[in-house]
Amino acid sequence: MTVPTQPGLFDAQAENIQRVRGRIGPAVYAFCCEHLGGEFHGSELKEYVEERAMVAPASPDRILRDLRQGGFIDYVIVSRSKSLYRITAVYGAGNGASITPPPRHAIRPRGLVRLNKTRAPVLPSKTTPAL
Repeated sequence: MTVPTQPGLFDAQAENIQRVRGRIGPAVYAFCCEHLGGEFHGSELKEYVEERAMVAPASPDRILRDLRQGGFIDYVIVSRSKSLYRITAVYGAGNGASITPPPRHAIRPRGLVRLNKTRAPVLPSKTTPAL
C-alpha cells in the first residue's frame, strides 16, 4: 500500500507552527512559568492565551507540545480525559517572539537542577545553591 504524499506538507506544517509559536509562544511559556509545579486544565491555558492574543482553539495545546518537544518546558499529563497537566520544569527564558534555547541549568519546583550532556537531570548536591 502506497501512502500518497503532498510535496512540502511537512515544511508547511513546520512553518505554521513556527509562525504561531512566534505569536503566542511567549504567552504559553509565561503561563508555564506561572504554573510551574502546579496542575492546570487545557481550558485554563487557552483562556490565558486568548486574553493576550487572537488564537485558534487548538493552538495553545499545539504550542505547549511544541515547546516541550523543543526542550523549553517539561510536563506530565495527569489526566488525558480531563485535559489536566502538571508543569514539571521550565528551561531558558522566553522574550518577545523568540524562545531562547535551554540553559545548562533547569528551574524546577524544588530548586536548581543541573543537566548533564544527555540532558538527564542531576540532583543538586549539598554545595549546589538552591533557588
